[in-house]
Amino acid sequence: MTEVKSEYLNDTYLVELLHTPVSREKISLSIFVYKKEFPFMYKNVGRKIEVFSKVTDEETINLYKDNAYEVSEDGKFLTYGKFVIPLE
Repeated sequence: MTEVKSEYLNDTYLVELLHTPVSREKISLSIFVYKKEFPFMYKNVGRKIEVFSKVTDEETINLYKDNAYEVSEDGKFLTYGKFVIPLE
């Protein structure tokens, strides 16, 4: 689990990343999002699974594997290239 850090966030979030090969050319990217409710207590607030092509979506896959995310200026979305995850 990794804490999401950004100047655009008012709350504290953790993410859990999992990736699984689907075929020779495709990979499934999964993310679980947890929001801090109380000290040391987080609530699962979302999950997203999407399949990407290793050929055409290489940048998205590499950003995901490196956990190189961006947070939208309104603090509502986390993105890894084409993989967009709502935080609320």
